[in-house]
Amino acid sequence: KLGRANWKVKGTEAAVNAAELLYASVAQGDPDPGIHLKALSGLSWLYYDLGDMKACLRVDSMALLVAKANPQLGYNEVAHAYQNIGFDHASMSNHQLALRSYLAAKANYERSEVPPYYDLAECFNGAGVSSWHLGRTRDAERYYREALTDLDRSKNANVPLRKAGILSNMGIMWQDAGDIARCKENYQKAIQLSTIAIDEFTDPSDRERAILSRSKGYVNLATVYFSLGDNDRSQQLLDLAFRDRAGIMEPNDPRLIGVRERMADIAIETGDMERAETYITEFLEVTAIHFGQQSEDHLRA
Repeated sequence: KLGRANWKVKGTEAAVNAAELLYASVAQGDPDPGIHLKALSGLSWLYYDLGDMKACLRVDSMALLVAKANPQLGYNEVAHAYQNIGFDHASMSNHQLALRSYLAAKANYERSEVPPYYDLAECFNGAGVSSWHLGRTRDAERYYREALTDLDRSKNANVPLRKAGILSNMGIMWQDAGDIARCKENYQKAIQLSTIAIDEFTDPSDRERAILSRSKGYVNLATVYFSLGDNDRSQQLLDLAFRDRAGIMEPNDPRLIGVRERMADIAIETGDMERAETYITEFLEVTAIHFGQQSEDHLRA
């Protein structure tokens, strides 16, 4: 929270300095390893929001060392650290290392007396994503289906929303394989589950996550219609995604403006270069402000 407050008021450098100093004081002054892990988790999330995945990996690797050095914390803490490291590697396209970390997390979760099925599903989902990136479609499908099976065993209230995310990943896999029918089916199911979650959630932050999930589904489905040359249907879906995000985000949120970047593709395709330039310039500006000029999103723009 301290880091984010500094980020909003003073910028990214001040945010990082404040958060690192806070963790250093915790590490020196509190002997409780659980508190250390909590502080490292907050620091990792800040770096994630800033788009610095190398720093995330450094911090999450520190958390793994803390968890391993304190077996009284239990297998789940070790597993959770491996899971975060897997996510970091995957975010940087190091999918072989990501897969190895996700499977290490899975192995530790399964050592618990009562396996946390929701977390296990996350590991299988991550393993599926990395397997797909490594060209192992059959392994990816198997991991995705195991993730869905574990979610059926979980009583976590977030199950419908998590299933939506996994189905979206399966849709991406089938889209890449050229199986448009299964791709569209998975994306549509993901949108339906996200809508169910929106209706069921009462907590505002949970509803916002569900709305964001549905908007991702709209964007994914829009890419399918765009690839088929149906620019009108693609634009309609992007409009739905933008409407969803505009209802929960600030006007300059890069996740909102990112939908405009997709709309720019349609504008280019239809020859509306002025509109395309407007959307891309807008995305260029917000990524520079939020992530810095060396960020992947900014450089792509």
